[in-house]
Amino acid sequence: MPSSLSTQYKKQYKWRDWATVFKLVPPLNKCTVLDLGCGIGDQTALLSQRGASVIGIDQDSELLEQARKKNILNSRFIEANIADLSKLGLPKIDGIWCSFTAAYFPNIGQPLKSWLKHLKPGGWLAITEMSGLLNHSPLSIQTQSAIQGFYQLLFDKNLYDFNMGENIEKTINSLSLKLEQKVLLKDKELSQDGKLSKDVIAAWENRLERMKGLQNYLGDKFNEFKEEFIACLNRKDHISSCFVYFYLIKCR
Repeated sequence: MPSSLSTQYKKQYKWRDWATVFKLVPPLNKCTVLDLGCGIGDQTALLSQRGASVIGIDQDSELLEQARKKNILNSRFIEANIADLSKLGLPKIDGIWCSFTAAYFPNIGQPLKSWLKHLKPGGWLAITEMSGLLNHSPLSIQTQSAIQGFYQLLFDKNLYDFNMGENIEKTINSLSLKLEQKVLLKDKELSQDGKLSKDVIAAWENRLERMKGLQNYLGDKFNEFKEEFIACLNRKDHISSCFVYFYLIKCR
């Protein structure tokens, strides 16, 4: 049985390259930062440790409960949909942190513009997002086709953009925003080549089990898909074409 979402997030934390990201963001001491889609508060804690006052916002009450239990210094958490922050009475802030959340807004332009309204002049927005979650090889042509069909289905329904990591740059440019940094990050779960470790494989198994939309899309072919996908991750010649991007945007 899959572990809870909060437990899975705790395991995933160690595989992300936050060290590189924090070298790129502006100094955080005495800054106020919004953590959009804060989840269990792991990045909230990292922001706080670097001197920031952090307002974490998420609509998942289970995850926020775990975040509050951490008793993170100079932090508070709000349960809300980050698509609309206008009624939360937020102060003007120095920076916005958004990790693996932008993809839930396929038409990211409007949410992005609304988030930027909360920044002080000279403020910044740090976005970490991936493209091609399930883009791994070797997989059969049929499985690759099913993956792309699933991507398109969720995009057409305005539920998720599996290529947001690369697509968001188009929106940044269309809004004439100042892109300070664009970096491709290493990730031991999402973008690692070769045979993956047992704990990473277990994380992938949990991830697939909680992807109910994928299960509904594949129907009785889901178990066959999962078996082939996990076998791919166990191969020495496994190649990941999932890429994790970091963007730093400065407010003019």
